[in-house]
Amino acid sequence: MRDAENVQAIFGYKSREWGVSPFRLAAMGPFCGEGVLTADGQVWEHSRALLKPAFHKNSISDLTAFETLLDQALAKIPHDASTFHLQPLLMSLFVDTSATFLLGEPLGVSDNTRASGAPLDGPSFNKHFMLSLRAIGMRLRSRWLRFIGPQKEAVMHWRLVHE
Repeated sequence: MRDAENVQAIFGYKSREWGVSPFRLAAMGPFCGEGVLTADGQVWEHSRALLKPAFHKNSISDLTAFETLLDQALAKIPHDASTFHLQPLLMSLFVDTSATFLLGEPLGVSDNTRASGAPLDGPSFNKHFMLSLRAIGMRLRSRWLRFIGPQKEAVMHWRLVHE
């Protein structure tokens, strides 16, 4: 899936040959809804058309905001050669750069602030977002047994992220 031509085929010109809805919608639908990640056919085409302008070259050519977020992340790396956990730093950077790219502003995960109008501060949002993704992963792996997992906990994380 890392090969660019395969990605283009799956998500682009041969997308109709890759049915994802029956498998993904049941597992991801409560968190992601019906859209580009979970649908096929006309719903997928409509969702993709809505997202397509965000991926236009003009939309992604100004990297100033990303440089700022990267500088903030790099500043958190200890200079004394001490051990630290890299994964939370990279996940925070991922969430904030994705939000900046898609929404126009970061969610405040990298710098422990709160995005305008957001009910959660950055670290709280990141925690609930990661736990939401974990719950989706469990649902994807368990397929028809997905109802066995911690449903109430997953729904709570999804609700908090959606707010």
